[in-house]
Amino acid sequence: MSVYGKTDISGVRDGDPEPCPKVWDEERQCWTDAWKEHLYDFEIKNLQQKYEEMTNRCGLQMPEPKKLMDIVDLGIAMPDLATSCFGELLEQLYASDKFHTLFAIDGYNDWLKPSNYLSFRYDSDKRMKGYIPPHDIALVRMLMKFDGHRIRNGFKIFATSHYRQYKHLCEPADISIPEGYHARVQNLALNDFRNMTTYYNLTEWMPDFFKEWQMESWYMETQGNWWAFHESFNRYQRVHY
Repeated sequence: MSVYGKTDISGVRDGDPEPCPKVWDEERQCWTDAWKEHLYDFEIKNLQQKYEEMTNRCGLQMPEPKKLMDIVDLGIAMPDLATSCFGELLEQLYASDKFHTLFAIDGYNDWLKPSNYLSFRYDSDKRMKGYIPPHDIALVRMLMKFDGHRIRNGFKIFATSHYRQYKHLCEPADISIPEGYHARVQNLALNDFRNMTTYYNLTEWMPDFFKEWQMESWYMETQGNWWAFHESFNRYQRVHY
C-alpha cells in the first residue's frame, strides 16, 4: 500500500515531471499548445468538463484493494480508469519481493515513429504529419520508460529491429550500447523452427500449417535463419500458396 494510489488517470505518478510539457517549437515558431487558440467555445466547454473528470483515479475509486485482480477488475469495469489501473499494477510488480517479474517489449523502434492515430494538434508538425507520437499516448508512454533498474525482483528487455530500417546498418557499437545489453539471434534449431511457423499460423501471419516435408525443406534452404525464411516465403508464397 505504500506505493498504491499515486497514479492519475493518464498514468502519471504523483511527483513525476510533466510528460508533455509546454515548450517553444523553434521549427514551427509557436508554443506546443498553440492549438488551443483555434478552439470553438463549445470545445473549450467540453474540454473543461473533461479536465474535471480527469481528477479521478484508481486510488480514489478503490482505496484499499486486497488483490491485484481487484485493480484489474476495476480497470475493466471503468475503462476511463484503465490506464490508471495499469500504472498501479506496474508499481505493484516493480515493488514485489515475492514474485519474479519480466517485462519483454518488442519493436521498440516503432515507438520512435508517428502512430496511426490522427489529431489536428499535430497538423503543423512536419515530423508527425498530423499523427500523434507514441510518447504522447498514455499507455505507450508507461512502457517506453527505461526503468528496469527500479524492478526489485526482475528486469526489463527491449528489442528493436532498427538494424534493417532506412537502408542502413546499425551495429550496437554505433549507438553506444555496452556489452551485455545486446544479443545476436543465432539460427534456430529444427524444433524451434517448427514452433516459429506454428506461431505465425496461429497469429495469421501465414495461411496454413506446413506439412513436415515442407517444414524440413524450408529449414534446409534457410538453415534455420528466421530472416532468410521470411525472405524466401515472401518471394514464393504467391506461387505456392
